[in-house]
Amino acid sequence: MVPQTDAVRKKPVNEVLADALSFFMGSRWNQSSLGKAAGVAPNTVKHYLQPGARVSGDRGKAPSAKLTELEKIASALGLEVADLVTDMTAGERAALYRRRAGRHVAAAPRR
Repeated sequence: MVPQTDAVRKKPVNEVLADALSFFMGSRWNQSSLGKAAGVAPNTVKHYLQPGARVSGDRGKAPSAKLTELEKIASALGLEVADLVTDMTAGERAALYRRRAGRHVAAAPRR
């Protein structure tokens, strides 16, 4: 295994998820509306947006997202799960969102 330097250090997946979720939610969704559309609790969305606020388990294991919940959230956003857990720049996410928009992007409820 090759040691990671600062330049190639991978971002933890929980942070990638938080960044992606925040980007794709934009101003169109809030935690409550996305939770309702996805069929998950608004607190679930909150926890995924704020990974640092989540507490490690008794054995020190970092909290992680449930795949079934990610599938529901991704679907509500018109995305694939991989879109939420792949580290990308904002430009790459914007391009991905435009590509997905032609296929299916759920209409966000009005606030």
